[in-house]
Amino acid sequence: MRISIERWKTWVWVAPAVALLVVFVYYPIVENIRLSFFSWSAFSASPAFVGFDNYVTAANDPVFWHSLWNNGLYAIISMIFQVGLALVLAALLEEVVHQRLRGLLRTIYFIPATISITVAGILFSFIYNPQIGLLNRALSAVGLG
Repeated sequence: MRISIERWKTWVWVAPAVALLVVFVYYPIVENIRLSFFSWSAFSASPAFVGFDNYVTAANDPVFWHSLWNNGLYAIISMIFQVGLALVLAALLEEVVHQRLRGLLRTIYFIPATISITVAGILFSFIYNPQIGLLNRALSAVGLG
């Protein structure tokens, strides 16, 4: 069975994305699962295999179950508020704001979704920079040095 040139072109375009996914998502997951079967610290020369003992210890620890409950509750509540309030705000703005301003507000609200975390971090480091930062300049302009 021969593979056509078109099929090879597809794999050439998909391969970098698959490689990045494997390296940055799947490998760390598998490595964390593997490491969970060992007992080790920064001071031990080599990790000791303990099997499922770490899981048994976690299952018998009430603090683990309490923290799991807290994390689940936080995830549910934050999703309700984030998605729910965002939906209410979007509906309000859609009804109240003028047509021309709607497009601008949609763009402003959507920009964080299109910028990567790294770029956003770099931008905010420039905004908050004490010497050349935009925020510092704006506060100085209104008399709040």
